[in-house]
Amino acid sequence: MIRRLLPTVAGVFVLFLVIAVALTNRAVHAQVSMTVTGLPDKGLILIGPAESGFEEKAATMLNGRKDFTYETLKPYSVILHNTSQKTVVAYSLRWEYPAPKGQIGIWDQSFGQGSRLLDGGKRKTNAAEDKRGPTIDAGEWKLITPRSYIGSESRVTPDVMAADAGYRSYMQNIVDRFGSRDLTVTLDGAFFEDGTFVGLDRAGYFDIFKADVTARHDLMARVVAAGKAGHGLAQVASEIESALPAQKTQLRGDSNPADYYEHYKNQYATEFLNIRNKVGDEGALGIAHFHSFEHPPVFRKD
Repeated sequence: MIRRLLPTVAGVFVLFLVIAVALTNRAVHAQVSMTVTGLPDKGLILIGPAESGFEEKAATMLNGRKDFTYETLKPYSVILHNTSQKTVVAYSLRWEYPAPKGQIGIWDQSFGQGSRLLDGGKRKTNAAEDKRGPTIDAGEWKLITPRSYIGSESRVTPDVMAADAGYRSYMQNIVDRFGSRDLTVTLDGAFFEDGTFVGLDRAGYFDIFKADVTARHDLMARVVAAGKAGHGLAQVASEIESALPAQKTQLRGDSNPADYYEHYKNQYATEFLNIRNKVGDEGALGIAHFHSFEHPPVFRKD
């Protein structure tokens, strides 16, 4: 009789254990209180994981795919819904959380695609390809984690990353940092396709994105001009290489717009030289045309 009861008792114990673990996990996620603030007057809405519509929109973006980064950071993720009439090409979000000694911890994350800015009112990029990037067309949305963006066509965290112990540890560090305490997530700033910027910009993203786009354009416009002169790219490539500093410039917390410009100029100069070595003058010139503007964007704060 006792032997017959043992499997039953063991099964009941396992059942209670499973229920207890499930309830514990649910309690941990329920304790994550997050206040989200978008820019609704500009048509940019943030939706938190506890709000109506989040699960449905997230499921639409994932379309049955599994993403390790999102699954780990879901309690701290948001939906950025663009209800305006213009494409959003770049955006910056800020997470704030309680830190030791009564301080407020800050986690800034930004994503942008400078090539999606309009060139004299015209789009330079392919609409289908853009869906893989960070841009958000009018009426659409993206799923944003503290480390990534996910759209219907975006690449999800590959299995190799999910299996990497270092990456898993990094994800856990973010979870430990945020914890289950009260958090706030704010859309700190966003650029529309016409160069207009909206938001408080506490992280200084306006200057950073502007420097990035401008530095690349200036360099590539110089290459395009050399190509039009018909002398090949050897001379301009030599001049660009000679202008590179002996050591890489490092950005700091107190970096100014000129520092950002110099940093990106050197970064894109190095990339251009590497690309030219791989694909030759014709390929490098094509890339230069793509990343330069006939009508450079005018950046302005709204």
